[in-house]
Amino acid sequence: MLLQALKGAALSCLHALRIAPRPASPAWLCTVTGYSDKTVTRALQKLQELKIACYSTLELENAGLQEAAAVEIDLETLLEAIHELFGEPLLLPRKQAPDERLLLSLAADAQHKRVRLRYPARAICGSLKRRRIPDLKYRQHPEEYLPVWFMERIGLSEAVAAACEESLEPAPEPGDSEKWAFAIDQASLEQPVSPGSRLSAGEAWEEARSQVRRNLPPSVYARYLGDAAALEFLPELGVLAVTAADPEARLKLDGRLRLNLERELRQLCGRAVRLEVRELSLKD
Repeated sequence: MLLQALKGAALSCLHALRIAPRPASPAWLCTVTGYSDKTVTRALQKLQELKIACYSTLELENAGLQEAAAVEIDLETLLEAIHELFGEPLLLPRKQAPDERLLLSLAADAQHKRVRLRYPARAICGSLKRRRIPDLKYRQHPEEYLPVWFMERIGLSEAVAAACEESLEPAPEPGDSEKWAFAIDQASLEQPVSPGSRLSAGEAWEEARSQVRRNLPPSVYARYLGDAAALEFLPELGVLAVTAADPEARLKLDGRLRLNLERELRQLCGRAVRLEVRELSLKD
């Protein structure tokens, strides 16, 4: 019956857990099995339902956030912040004192999916009852999904910012014969972003950056959005071309930050504006 119940990712995770030299994290299981984080999460849930594997606590698995992980989170303060965030109290399951880090990651998960959740606090309670493990991104970077005031309320805002600053590596300076140049089409950026709009494309970009900045730690904003710039606006396609000097910043700009920026641009412009992240041109 056990062999019939375990297939694919669940069976691979079981084998990986048996050879693991210590309690294994989901990130380690993703590496050794080759499965994605979501697949590994579902496999671990299956193993928990069969009482084959269990977990006691979740740790931040990003080495750059170890200082934040060392900061204690008061459970009552966290529950009050969740109540204020979602407008309803979080009723914990009876005889269950959840790990504060797990609760924080579940709150980040619920906040990110809030549009689809009618009662986010109840969804968190249900996840605790089922012992559901949230995706890796919510465990590693809850600050990217929760408001700044929330992180300040629970005492993690300064710790996360300090940890991010320590983990930042300065971008290499270009040589004397190499200079990165922003090929900006200023005329296109001065066009109204939509008919009758008071904002030009360039102004809309700066305003969107300013709005997103409010929900990011200062060090994260400086690292990924500080030198980002608009290059060109194509009104007929609704495309705004942007870039950044650092390759890692461009990668981040084309990921989660792009979705947040496009949402702000849609609200500012009254139309959908798609961001296109471009490489920089190199001039001798």
